[in-house]
Amino acid sequence: MRCLPVVPCYLGVDIGTSSLKGVVCTEAGRIIAEVHTPSNISNPLPGYYEVDVPTVWRGGFLRLLSQLEPSILGSITSVCISSVCASFAPVDESLNPLHPAVLYGIDCRAQDQVDRLNEKWGQALEQRVGCKFSTHSAIPKMLWFKENKQDIYRRTRYFLESNNLITSWLTGKVAWDYPTAAGTQLLDLKNKTYPVDLLQDLDISIDKFPPLRPPFSILGYVTEKASQETRLKEGIPVMVGACDINAESMAIGTVFPGDFTAVYGSTLSILYVVDSYVFITGFITGASLLEGTYRIGGATSSGGRYLEWVKSIVKIPEEDQEEPSISTPTGLFMIPYTYGARSPFHVPQAKILWYGMSGATAPSTLWKAAKESLGYELAEILEIICSKVSPPRIIHSVGGLTADSTLMQIVSDITGYDQIVHTHLSAAYGDALIAMMAFEDISSVMQKTDVKEYQKGGKRVSPIPETHNQYKELFHYYKGLSQIARVFHSKR
Repeated sequence: MRCLPVVPCYLGVDIGTSSLKGVVCTEAGRIIAEVHTPSNISNPLPGYYEVDVPTVWRGGFLRLLSQLEPSILGSITSVCISSVCASFAPVDESLNPLHPAVLYGIDCRAQDQVDRLNEKWGQALEQRVGCKFSTHSAIPKMLWFKENKQDIYRRTRYFLESNNLITSWLTGKVAWDYPTAAGTQLLDLKNKTYPVDLLQDLDISIDKFPPLRPPFSILGYVTEKASQETRLKEGIPVMVGACDINAESMAIGTVFPGDFTAVYGSTLSILYVVDSYVFITGFITGASLLEGTYRIGGATSSGGRYLEWVKSIVKIPEEDQEEPSISTPTGLFMIPYTYGARSPFHVPQAKILWYGMSGATAPSTLWKAAKESLGYELAEILEIICSKVSPPRIIHSVGGLTADSTLMQIVSDITGYDQIVHTHLSAAYGDALIAMMAFEDISSVMQKTDVKEYQKGGKRVSPIPETHNQYKELFHYYKGLSQIARVFHSKR
């Protein structure tokens, strides 16, 4: 049975590594409910990062729904879910996880497989799947299961992307969406299929991969069993959806060529939408949300997890965390390779490097230097991208760290770019907008009164010319030190 909308409301849920967030909006795009619950990851061995799907993600999804008023829950007419990119788990015939979800590039368990496959296929991967394999890539990790978890591999019916670990539970249907598959080098960019010959060469069965689907399509409908477990109405549509950075872009409307999105979450992720395929070494090129568009994507090691780590070891006074008193560049350098160097260098052995401190350096100075590291990493990414394509007009910034106005000013001062900072929109809101597309197209969704009001409500942050000129001189030294960190640790 399929339910017809009575009082249309749309549920979007973003399932992350530190929290799960839910948003319910009306037919006009007005947010009427926001809920969240903590999430967590496990680190069972060095370089292994996982999530227990039944307890943390599926259980967290139920906790989110339990926070909604019954009248709102009963009015939900469609659902969309996003989750962390390049993360997946093997499931059995009943779609039950056989192993915790293996996370994105911070998980380095398959480094040996990455090295072997890059040596085997080399530059050919760049044209086939967008870039060489890295710890962000799915195929080396699937090969790791085949080589190291043979019983699990034998019992695996599908390798499911992170959001489908929830949506398959709701609908009984499976899929990988095109942008997420492309983002983890699982899509043949020319043929828009899985790279079947590469998988056959590794003796990884193509039958273990669900169909590829557009993110704006309906995956399936809430089953009777899922309705009983979740209290969502039976028969309402559930969208295919995509990973979190795509949902963030949808939330703020940056899904068109020329739009540049920076997501300040546990890590700093970027997505630049372009109208044709462009290969840039070290970045992820692939399909974007809208058919016929492409994206240049990547993620750094800096972000919320790095700032939390600095805070935990430096013991920064609370007042300095909220509003550092330093109004000029620190002149200190932090190379924030918490989980190795990620985009565009991909040196997982690289480690954190601090330079320039003295016995007189105050905790507040270290705290600002930690924030500067995010700006320097983004500046380096922009410099490399803009050497190949036209620079973006402006940066649209979203994510939990955008609430830190000091951080946003530092980033603009270092990069030299204006930012439109969207502090009140999240991936979950983008998911709610995609949920609307069960019934209408993107152009009508983006024209809704409240959607336009939210998306135009971002605050502009502009660089201070004098401060930017000071950072331009320091940026040269940052790049030299980051190169030293990568070369030193890659040779050890």
